[in-house]
Amino acid sequence: ALRDSLTCLALALLFMFSPAQAHEARPAYLELRETASGQFSVLWRTPVLSGKRLPVALKLPDSVKNLKEPIEQELADSIVERRSIITGTDGLAGARIEFPGLQLTITDVLVRVEMLDGHQWTAIARPAQPWVDIAAAQSTLQVAGEYLRLGIEHILYGIDHLLFIFALLLLVKGTGRLVATVTAFT
Repeated sequence: ALRDSLTCLALALLFMFSPAQAHEARPAYLELRETASGQFSVLWRTPVLSGKRLPVALKLPDSVKNLKEPIEQELADSIVERRSIITGTDGLAGARIEFPGLQLTITDVLVRVEMLDGHQWTAIARPAQPWVDIAAAQSTLQVAGEYLRLGIEHILYGIDHLLFIFALLLLVKGTGRLVATVTAFT
């Protein structure tokens, strides 16, 4: 009983002196699919929050030219832009794609590049680094490692996740049941 009272007091003090910082996970998304040598279809999705588009723009390298002008489609939760581009002889390897305005948000941009030869490349642009540099190729292991790192980082640096696990520790008795409960939520 004393332990429970102290735990409740500690939680009350924690919430009293720190604002809640839960966040919605609604990243922007950029997909580049090579359709012919040096030509790509582009899918650029930006979330809409409270009826307003996030102030994030897509800035492709200067060497990239549009084959088709962008076509925008407004959905309930996002704006989707599609276009076709040509990159020239150098392709996208080593190119930098920028996201002006990303530094003013709390969202990320998931970037996925798919090449004709089957190679795929994935990266995340964050407000602290609103650009990605396209690598020549990524192995499946590198992609899996990137997702694993991002997942661990998201959980460890998200105070809302840590508080949720702490609450489960207080509510769920037994290690097996705790693991089952956490697994059910993930």
